[in-house]
Amino acid sequence: DKDPQQYGLRSVAFEVGDMLKELPKADLLITKDTIIHIPNWAILKFLETNVNACPPWYKEVLFIHDRPPYWKFRWGAVPLVRHIVRNWDCPGFSDFHEIDLRVAPYHLDVVNLFEFNSSTRADRVMDNPK
Repeated sequence: DKDPQQYGLRSVAFEVGDMLKELPKADLLITKDTIIHIPNWAILKFLETNVNACPPWYKEVLFIHDRPPYWKFRWGAVPLVRHIVRNWDCPGFSDFHEIDLRVAPYHLDVVNLFEFNSSTRADRVMDNPK
């Protein structure tokens, strides 16, 4: 039916923008390792401005970032307790905190599609003797 060229890499365009301002409309919004470095108030502003827009600006949104430890992350999958579990915050931009978008203060209806184990934060520190 449709021209296969319109679905290949030749039709892909990537743009970089300020997450706290309106981003261009697209089929897919990808955010990788960005929201884990900004405070909760800024994440909420990003979500309000770009992700929760009505009508939606994106067919899909792909969040790629560190999640909380399993003992905390597992509660995001339980709807009855989701409202009492809360994400940690980071004091400023360029700091770090793991995020579960299913729990407070975000409460997004998201699905964890893929998970992989990488090195621990201690393994990434430059002066680690490992």
